[in-house]
Amino acid sequence: LEEEPIEEWVITREVHGAVLRLSQAVTLGRCVCWRWPTSKDVLHTLLDGKANVEDIRDIKDGTVLASIKGIHARSPERANEIADQHFAVFDDVLSYVQRCSYHAYGASVLSFRQPNSLVCISHTTSRSVDGLSVRGTYLKLELHDPLMISSEQGYEQLWRITTLSAPSPMQQRLLQAAQWIGKARRDTERSKGFVQLVFALEAMLQFQEGVLVSPSITYRLQETCALILGASRDERLNVHGVVNHMYTVRSAIVHGGKGGSAAVKEADYSQALAVVSGVLTRLLTDPELAKFSQPKELVDWVTQTKYR
Repeated sequence: LEEEPIEEWVITREVHGAVLRLSQAVTLGRCVCWRWPTSKDVLHTLLDGKANVEDIRDIKDGTVLASIKGIHARSPERANEIADQHFAVFDDVLSYVQRCSYHAYGASVLSFRQPNSLVCISHTTSRSVDGLSVRGTYLKLELHDPLMISSEQGYEQLWRITTLSAPSPMQQRLLQAAQWIGKARRDTERSKGFVQLVFALEAMLQFQEGVLVSPSITYRLQETCALILGASRDERLNVHGVVNHMYTVRSAIVHGGKGGSAAVKEADYSQALAVVSGVLTRLLTDPELAKFSQPKELVDWVTQTKYR
């Protein structure tokens, strides 16, 4: 059978849990985010005027949409599969850049957690409380907030990496780390989120492929984090201690069978998140470190900094 020709597609999905108060579109990585119907000309432009957007129906006014252009596939089914890979990256990076109170926001295309209503009734006093929101997003994320693309936080640099067809090995690692942090922030079980923060750290700094994390490797990770984040001896010792404790907690979860959020204290999670996010931010924004394209360059920097 003759193969169908490859077509170029524009795939558009709803961004749940988000609001966009601007009339113009906001570009985040490969996704052009816009509001229906105020900015529907955006879709018309993405389609180069080749489709009639007036034919689109059943979209609620005010809905925030994300469109990805340049999806090449022979069928709409395959185009959607490819687009889902890009939307998954979008969700993870968006979760990372939110940096808000735990689970208050959770805007995403594919991974949105709908808030659940809850009724609590006291068996003792018959007192009841309803309308509570559990395990779900309850605040709308403002996609037009300039913080979403802050270069000082490294967000602009990170979104740019998502658009590259051939990112460098270090850029790939930084994006993987951001995705792990995004997944961790979205996970409602703190112990799982904590382990994903460890994955993020190793994505950035563990360069020995196919090797189990040994005490010597763990020590090198502690040392590298301390040198990246610490400006003084005391600061480096503090970071070194936090990373050491991260692996103690991780070991208890993975090898000791101590699962569930109760296994990880909120303070431990917060400290781990601060250190891992801090390392990623520094690698994205520091004028010297951000130039590194190969892991060996970072390894050499650590050696030189250690013996400076």
